[in-house]
This record gives sequence, structure tokens and C-alpha cells, in this order.
Amino acid sequence: MTDLIHSFHQEFDKFLKHVFDCGGIECVANCLPFIMGAFAVTRDGAVIAANNEFIDLIGYDRDELYGMSAFDLSIAEDHDLLRWQFGSDVPERYALRLLSKSGAEKDVMVSPRLFIIDGETYRLAEFIDRTPLENHQRLEASLYRKTSAALGRAIEQRDPYTQNHMSRTAFISMEISKTLQLGWDMVELIGLGAGMHDIGKVAVPIEILTKPGKLDEHEWAFVRRHPEIGFDILADVGYGDVVMNIVKHHHEHRDGSGYPSGLKENDIPLEAAIVCVADNLEAIAGVRPYRKSNTFEEAITIMNENAHKFHEGALSAARDLVASGQLAGKEFGAAA
Repeated sequence: MTDLIHSFHQEFDKFLKHVFDCGGIECVANCLPFIMGAFAVTRDGAVIAANNEFIDLIGYDRDELYGMSAFDLSIAEDHDLLRWQFGSDVPERYALRLLSKSGAEKDVMVSPRLFIIDGETYRLAEFIDRTPLENHQRLEASLYRKTSAALGRAIEQRDPYTQNHMSRTAFISMEISKTLQLGWDMVELIGLGAGMHDIGKVAVPIEILTKPGKLDEHEWAFVRRHPEIGFDILADVGYGDVVMNIVKHHHEHRDGSGYPSGLKENDIPLEAAIVCVADNLEAIAGVRPYRKSNTFEEAITIMNENAHKFHEGALSAARDLVASGQLAGKEFGAAA
């Protein structure tokens, strides 16, 4: 099957070159009937060709469009995503928010392809307008986030020592995910899951959550149940595997010493391993009823001493964030 796919790509590249030889890059963008909303850019993102469907979608005339940068045609919040895509030699489909001439946002799905003609690298992209669907999904996502935030506040109001813990953990988790260069959608899902990872603590008696001394075995049994309780609470909401994995497995350790399932190494979902690192970093740096707070530098030192428990890449990313000053001191305003 791999050989067949490779052969198809080779033949398609030959076909593109033939089309290019007949009429140049403009012909490539306009004369492939199976490509909708297509345009072509240079390797660094300058627009050099577009078909009629894309012209209609974006609202610019050709003489206005040609020479513009792809960054001029997308909203500022998506520029990091575009830089990521343009820097990759293995382009993948991705969602993008275009900005039309009228100022209206267009949610599109982009299917890019690199091809080389006479030593020059071009990027041919197909755009499918998904604006109505995205508007509906955005509304659903907003409701999910608001539900998540409300549930998080409900938990944190019970325990003043962990107030804002879940939102801070979400911030750190997303920063780690971006450092690991995970896809944009994955970063957001990890943030959503981390934002309610401790939702199961609603079933833990408040006197246990706020106990100033060491917990006894009976009390620990209550605490250790919270990932599975959280999973059960959210089971019928429809958050998806990434969020649910985080809620259930954020206390699993690489050496198998975690709970509730005692997972090891690669059996632990990456998203849960990332939140485990973020959760520990925030918890160690934060105030608790049984100890003083620490700086993030001190927290990283403590975690390094227990590195066998944590995902190597996620811990390394957290270490880099602290070393660079992106996480520093006992408070960080960006997560407030």
C-alpha cells in the first residue's frame, strides 16, 4: 500500500509539471476541476495564482490578490499556525480562518501540497469553506468551555488552597504542548481537559481536601478515587477521548506507581502525561495547607529528583519554560 501511494504521488507530480509546462502556475490553480477554492503561493507564502472559486471566497480581484502574503489573508491569531505549516516539509490538512476583503472571517479547511517545478518550490492549497459548520461547532465549544469553567469554579470554591489550580494547570499544560509542537487543535483540547482534570474532587469530603496534616490510608482512598469519579461525571457529555484521558489518567506515572490504573510508559496517553507534569508543577509551586509555597525553579528541582515518574519530553519542556522565564516566581499573571 505504501508503494502504491508513493507511486501515485510521483505520477501526480508529473501531471502537475505537465499542466505547469502548458500554462504556468496560473494554469495549475485554474485548470484542475477536482480542486475547489485553490490558490498557489511561493515557499514563503506570497500569492502567485488563484482560481475563480478562491477569488469569490476571499473577495479580492486578481490584481489586488497577487503578491499579497498568505499572512495578509488570515487573522493574526492564526499566524503562528501558518508559520508552522510553511516551515514543514510534510504539509498536513489544517483549519484556518481567512480574512476576506470585506473583513468577514471565513473558516476553511486547507489541504496543502508542495511540488517542485524546475527547482522552484510551490505550495498548492485547496480551501473548503466550512464557515456555517464552524459557527455551529464554535458555539458547542463555547458551551463546553463555559461548562468546564463553571465546574472548575464549583470545585475550587470548596477548597481555597487550590483556588485557580485547574486554570493554572491548563495554562501550563498548553504551554508545554506548544513547546512540544503539538497541533493547534490538540493544544486546545489539552487545555480544556486540564481545566477540569480534578472535577472528581467534588466527591472528596472538604475536611480531607483542607486537612493540614498527612492523610491516613482511608483518606487517601477518597482522594485516589477522584479521577474515576471525574471520568464518570463527564462520561455522557461528549468531550472526546483527549479530555476524558486527561480526567482519568492525569495521576498515572511513567514508572507505574500512579493511579487509578497503574499505567506505565507509553501506555499513558500523551495528553494525560503532559497534564501530570503541569499538575505537579503547579501544585508544588502553589500554597497548600500542609506546606509553604515554592518558586517554579524550586518545583522543577523537586520534580527532577523524581523524573522517573514523568514523561521525559513533557518534563523537559516544563524545565525549558521555567529556565526561559516563561514560568517564574510564585505567581504568573498569564494564568490568572
